[in-house]
Amino acid sequence: MAWLRASFAHHDRLIVGEITGSNPAQPLGVLGISFDRRTSDSLADAGHPSGITPSTGTKVKFDPAGLITELNNGPYGGPPDSYHIS
Repeated sequence: MAWLRASFAHHDRLIVGEITGSNPAQPLGVLGISFDRRTSDSLADAGHPSGITPSTGTKVKFDPAGLITELNNGPYGGPPDSYHIS
């Protein structure tokens, strides 16, 4: 909850680029999300007024009722520096 409150306070925004459901191992209840841009007051203060382009995505899992059960971010085999600065 503290992280979420801090993100709201810093006007943290993620602009969705693509939503996919192409995991044949889990055809129901799982979506992949990529992001075109992330902006926030903290990024602007750090010298990135237009934000950054995240190089990682998010995996979202749902239960049969459609409620989110997991939200996973990460490079998943990608570079340890998660963002391309632009």
